[in-house]
Amino acid sequence: AITVIDGLSAGTYTTHGMMSALQYSYMQGLARDSGWIEESGKVDLNRLNCFILSESKTKKLEWVTVSAASNVIEAFKEMRKREQKETEAVL
Repeated sequence: AITVIDGLSAGTYTTHGMMSALQYSYMQGLARDSGWIEESGKVDLNRLNCFILSESKTKKLEWVTVSAASNVIEAFKEMRKREQKETEAVL
């Protein structure tokens, strides 16, 4: 029980094999930073879920495993690097 409580307080407790709350928040932040925002100001979950599907073969953000989350996060980083290089090439 102490391990579960410690994990909850640290924000790292997950259902067996599922991504952590930190990974979830990080992916949402990367989507927001990429401009994937709806008019309401919320993250465009349709676009994020399509990206997740293309990178991990998982249909929804909530179903992503720890390892798939790592792959999606790395794919986001690579996409951002490519966008930065394209922007620098234009300037």
